[in-house]
Amino acid sequence: MRFAVAALLSTVALVLAPAAATADPSAAAEEPPPYTEAPFPTEVRDAAYDTLHQRIFVAAHDVISVVRLDGSVQRTVTAFDDPRSLTLSPDGKTLYVLEQYRERVGTLDTTTFAVKFFPIPNVCPYEATFTGGRLWFAFIRCYGEGVGLGSLDPATGQFTDGHAKVGLALDIRALPESPGRLVFIRGYAPYGPMLFDVTSGTPVELDSIPDVNCCGTAIPLPATDELAVVLWDSSPLAIYPAGDLSAEPVRVAEHADPVTVEISPDRRYLAVLEWHGRSATVAVRDLLAGTPGELLRVYQLPEDFSPSYRLLFTGDGRIVVSGYNYDTSDASMFVLNNATVYDTRIKATVPTVAKHGASFEVTGGLDRGPGAGTVLSVTRTDRAGTHLSTITTAADGTFAFPFDGTGLAGRVTFTVSYAGDAAHEPSTWTGSTQLRTLPWDFNGDGYTDAVVGTPGEDDGGTTDTGQFHVLYGTATGVTASGSRAMDQNTPGVDGANEPGDMLGQATASGDFNGDGYADLAVGAPGEDDGDWTDAGMVEVLYGSAAGLTTTASTSLWQEWYFHGAYGRALASGDFNGDGLDDLAVGAPQAGIGGAVFAYLSTPTGFRLDRVMWQGGQGFPTTTDDAGERFGWSLATGDIDADGYADLAIGIPGDNEDKGWSTGAVVIVHADQWGLWTDRVKRVSKDTPGVPGAPGKYEPRTGDGADEFGLKVAMGDFNGDGLADLAASAPGTRLGDQADAGSVTVLYSNGTELSADGSIQITQDTDGIIGLPYDNDFFGDNLAAGDSNGDGVSDLAIFSYGDEYVTVTPGAPGGLALTSTTAWTQDSPGIPGSHESGDKWGASMRFLGGARPALLVGAPGEDSRQGAFTVVWVGPNGLTGDGAQYFGEGTPGVPGEPENGDRFGTF
Repeated sequence: MRFAVAALLSTVALVLAPAAATADPSAAAEEPPPYTEAPFPTEVRDAAYDTLHQRIFVAAHDVISVVRLDGSVQRTVTAFDDPRSLTLSPDGKTLYVLEQYRERVGTLDTTTFAVKFFPIPNVCPYEATFTGGRLWFAFIRCYGEGVGLGSLDPATGQFTDGHAKVGLALDIRALPESPGRLVFIRGYAPYGPMLFDVTSGTPVELDSIPDVNCCGTAIPLPATDELAVVLWDSSPLAIYPAGDLSAEPVRVAEHADPVTVEISPDRRYLAVLEWHGRSATVAVRDLLAGTPGELLRVYQLPEDFSPSYRLLFTGDGRIVVSGYNYDTSDASMFVLNNATVYDTRIKATVPTVAKHGASFEVTGGLDRGPGAGTVLSVTRTDRAGTHLSTITTAADGTFAFPFDGTGLAGRVTFTVSYAGDAAHEPSTWTGSTQLRTLPWDFNGDGYTDAVVGTPGEDDGGTTDTGQFHVLYGTATGVTASGSRAMDQNTPGVDGANEPGDMLGQATASGDFNGDGYADLAVGAPGEDDGDWTDAGMVEVLYGSAAGLTTTASTSLWQEWYFHGAYGRALASGDFNGDGLDDLAVGAPQAGIGGAVFAYLSTPTGFRLDRVMWQGGQGFPTTTDDAGERFGWSLATGDIDADGYADLAIGIPGDNEDKGWSTGAVVIVHADQWGLWTDRVKRVSKDTPGVPGAPGKYEPRTGDGADEFGLKVAMGDFNGDGLADLAASAPGTRLGDQADAGSVTVLYSNGTELSADGSIQITQDTDGIIGLPYDNDFFGDNLAAGDSNGDGVSDLAIFSYGDEYVTVTPGAPGGLALTSTTAWTQDSPGIPGSHESGDKWGASMRFLGGARPALLVGAPGEDSRQGAFTVVWVGPNGLTGDGAQYFGEGTPGVPGEPENGDRFGTF
């Protein structure tokens, strides 16, 4: 069936249109097959696709245009008078042209464009098809009344005017699988398809569809006994047996509003054009497995596009549909790409974020692919390079392959590709996993590195400018060879050495830019920012294969508070679950009672997410009192196993409970947006269920306040995969012993930290080595990490007055207090000797990696010149065997030891 569509000539310009919809709703997230749209250069009365030359012949008023698939006109042929119907010969070399009310059949050589006419007296043909070596056509008598079905022998030019009892035709179609048969579609009552045998040269009616309410069209299907019939009575596409058109057809409910159908030149694919008011769709079905065939894909054409009822298969897997715009009347055509190719799609899943060195399986499937044994190429790109391999699909199209991330960190990108074939579209899937980076491993060699601050370092006559040292880890231990000392006069480090900057007072490590190398944040809480005295600053340096570098380093500042001590405490963790570590910066002297700044990291820098303070939004304490030191200590961990790091904020000067500095800790939970102050929990010694009670503040007798939260540490102390909290109160009174100190441990219940099962650890606790005395300040420093390789966090506690460190191992039931060990510089294998004022343990950090260890800083060593010790993790826990000692006087360590440097601060 062919309708004329009025349209205007317009400038040719190919425009990419929105992608077509796929038939499979589950594939909606995949990019569906595209189509291209081009203004059609002329009005359309009929069209035929020239497969030999890949172009379209378009019948328009008084011309035939030869149009490329981009809409441009290659040629116009003006020898025809009002051409109406175009039919290509089976070999594609000749185009037969039927004109309006003309007594002839015209031909056009598709290569030379030579024109020839066959006169047919008093016969005006208007629809045609080829079968049995002849051009069969429907005609009307040019003079007088009469209609009929005639034929032309192209070889001789002889014609017949054949059968006269057929009525007017909307279309006629040959049955390629049954030469000598054709279908005649009547356009007036009685409507519907008629089946003819024309083998003898005289049409013989074989069958017809009775009781049809309206007109339509029909397409012979590859099976010799089937017709795909479209009837314009709002009924679904019907499949009739050609041997008995009176039989009940098979209805294809998926196509409820068909207006025309077309079949591909290879007789394999059926296209169905449907009209839905002011929008149209084209569905393509694969008939290889029989009718009605498997739905390949569905193209949704733009709203307000009115298609002509003609579909053209190009022979190279595309379909052309022409029409015009309702509103503008502009004609256009759509080229539906990959129409006869399965919209094969690869789907796969990988974790968005995984642990450092994680191994997992990449699983997926090739939807609508060839099936078992299909070869897929796999490309994996990581910081070590690009890796290529191939895999094959199972019988159901699924696939899986392992990934071993040992020694890897950063972004790992997987690309799985299918090359496609004649029947299946190529497809590529790409997914990425961000492997968490080992903190403190700046060069990515698997060995963690040692960073120690020297906040009291002088630069000539400029006192306490500060600096920090980086010593790299190796298979044989930490080495001073290649170590570096950096300060604010180091090229690439922001700022300049100034009195009291105290660069190196606090440090934190994480992968802030996602490149798989640990980065470093260093606090300078005494930094001046213009007129903002002691406002504070944080310098961030990035890791690389060559180690820590000042290239592209950045600095963070706050410009709200004088004397804010911004950078006095630092903690890193992934607050929003994107695989990149974020940063919390404590400014405990900012404003009235202190503040904490939370930054979200990106591959190109940091974004300030929020500033938090006592009495701020979401915080249970409504007042912000002077001296509370909100943010004096910070720690991160995932308390509820949701994949987001939560933040513990120590407030040792909090006086909400008693009116003096009993102290508190607040936990700020995180979600995909970062730290969320609508989920804040406050914990103090007055919290119901928390053991111990805040002691009295007796400054006249030298008994200081408890200062609960002076130090906080988070780790999985019971091995359940959830972060627990240790918070110290070094000013705790025990009996008559003032400031003996205590540490409180609260375990996660899966949702939050719970007072149920919480414990208080003191030097009176069974298993804890030593006895409580005045001014022990047990808990003056804390560190959490794995000291025995069992995957459970252990807790290290520094006792200031005793100047030793106790290490309590974690266990499935919680901290194993009776297995606690104590360490000093007099312990076997530990270099140096135990001396008053060394403060061995005032700084502590657990390191993981290929050679895990506990770093113990002694910033008071040798009149506060400072030093640090590396205590290695052995098969049975910490061991003094091979322990290392470093100071600024150690060969290879830059700088000169000076009193008051406090080397070993971190």
